[in-house]
Amino acid sequence: MTEDHSSSHPAPPAGSQEAALLRALERERQARKEAERLLEEKSLELFLRNEARSMQAEQRDAPHYPTRIEGQSGLVANTMMRKLSLVVQKVQVAVIITDATGRIEWINDNFTRMTGYEAHEAIGQTPGLLLQGVDTEQDTVRRIRESLSRGEAFSEEMLNYRKDGSPFWMSMNVSPIRDENGKLVQWISINEDITERRREQASIERAKTAAESANKAKDEFLANMSHEIRTPLTAILGYAEILDAESGIPGPMRRDALQSIRKNGQHLVNIINEILDLSKIEAGRLEVEKVRFSPRDLLTEIVTVMRGQALTKRLPLELDFVGNMPQTIETDPLRLRQILMNLISNAIKFTEDGEVRVLVRVRHMATGSARFQIDVIDTGVGIRPEVMERIFDPFAQEDSSTTRRFGGTGLGLAISIRLAKLLGGTIDVQSKPGAGSCFTVDIDAGRPDEALAVELPISELPRMEMKFFHDRTRAPEASLPEASAPQIPGAQIPGAGARRILVVDDAPENQRLIEFKIKRLGYDVDIADEGQSGYQSAMQAMRSRNPYRCILLDMQMPVMDGYETARKLRAEKYDYPIVALTANAMRGEREKCIAAGCDDYVSKPIDFDELEQVIDRLEKQRFADVP
Repeated sequence: MTEDHSSSHPAPPAGSQEAALLRALERERQARKEAERLLEEKSLELFLRNEARSMQAEQRDAPHYPTRIEGQSGLVANTMMRKLSLVVQKVQVAVIITDATGRIEWINDNFTRMTGYEAHEAIGQTPGLLLQGVDTEQDTVRRIRESLSRGEAFSEEMLNYRKDGSPFWMSMNVSPIRDENGKLVQWISINEDITERRREQASIERAKTAAESANKAKDEFLANMSHEIRTPLTAILGYAEILDAESGIPGPMRRDALQSIRKNGQHLVNIINEILDLSKIEAGRLEVEKVRFSPRDLLTEIVTVMRGQALTKRLPLELDFVGNMPQTIETDPLRLRQILMNLISNAIKFTEDGEVRVLVRVRHMATGSARFQIDVIDTGVGIRPEVMERIFDPFAQEDSSTTRRFGGTGLGLAISIRLAKLLGGTIDVQSKPGAGSCFTVDIDAGRPDEALAVELPISELPRMEMKFFHDRTRAPEASLPEASAPQIPGAQIPGAGARRILVVDDAPENQRLIEFKIKRLGYDVDIADEGQSGYQSAMQAMRSRNPYRCILLDMQMPVMDGYETARKLRAEKYDYPIVALTANAMRGEREKCIAAGCDDYVSKPIDFDELEQVIDRLEKQRFADVP
């Protein structure tokens, strides 16, 4: 019935909708019912043919009845054959009848309409020779061969090709026809073009995949937002409690604690503003203004503010104006500032070595208007090609490891490109993983100040092509001391010798806060700022037979997060208490932490009374016989 004959044909198309799929399924059901009826007719045909042969034999044995017998048998057989042929030609499916070896003996007109092959082209061939091609699934071909070799009925769906080379999907229901002795004499195949149904299935599957991806992205975003909000709340509430409860805190230390509260509070305000901005943009309620201002003054002010962030990482931040700037341009300076602050902040955040450069130009158009263009170029980690298409989506970051390593809500770029569009422009990006990125903001600048604008042809102000700066030995213009967490009195309270607790957290302020609180409980405290170093400290302590009474493990950290750290420790037979500290308050987080190997879970902002009870309970369970 089918052989493996391949030719070069294009791949099948895809598309359509769910309602059409239901209609297609109903058509297939009706076609199969028609096929069953047709098989009954075919069986009757075979019976009549055998009866005719028997009557012809009787005619030879009884020659005095020839006319009656021959006439009756021939009339009945021919009548039924005409009826069968008429039925088969009228059905909406393609019918193939082959001999026992699989060579086509007969096809109906619908087969010709489906495939383009006329009867004289098909008869004597096998369906595989006519219809199979380069992308026909070979596993399907193998299953068909096996069913044919066993003489069994089968149903399959497979990719075939028409006479003109176009691909189509076909369902086939194939049944053997046997004579009165059970010998296989023919095959009959009822076939339907199901290309549209397959397109609809593919469309539904794509929609389902997209919906699942969107839900996953939103879940990850909510988990990340929980972390971004609850982590600073731990510092705010913790230091506020200390300031309220402790007396005699020296002035400088009090100022450090207040500064930490103020900084984390501002971080929360920024998060809330981002969420509100995105909501307003999506609802079409964010208004932009047209104001004249100096582009040189605005960019100089922005870069001056952002240079402090760059210098904490010892990165130079440079500003260059390409060509002459008009005295004023016309757009919304507040929203432009928001875009550029976000892009420059990202460039600094994702760059460890090298520099960040901001290049500014104005392109004068033939209409008299101008385009304001700013390139923000960094020598940072870059962006993988498969991620580029979704970096401007809400809730998106490059991946979860990016969130762990660099933080952030994933809303900044989504807001920035929407603001750029409201300003009559867009944001383009070029990037090379491991080398850096260039984000280009291009917006409508209105009509520049004619009195002071310099008329330069566009050819003299070419668009800045992607540049990567490989000279990473250049010294920064200035440097700032690394930020330090507040020094809290009492943090040096001596512990009780062997009763040690390991705090694994990447936020210095949280480290200092937790250390202070745990030391007040009578423990010595060691600090690790990421999972790998925490794992090494815990294993070294266990091997030296002086294990930590408990590990307080932040679950969202760079390099190695808390989940991987816990799994790795348990894989090494580490059987001492581990308590998860997580700012992810989503449903199922406790179970996720326990499944990773943690003994218990405390959410941020940390309730230190609850944490004390958890540590005390776990210590008593594990160290019951240890003083």
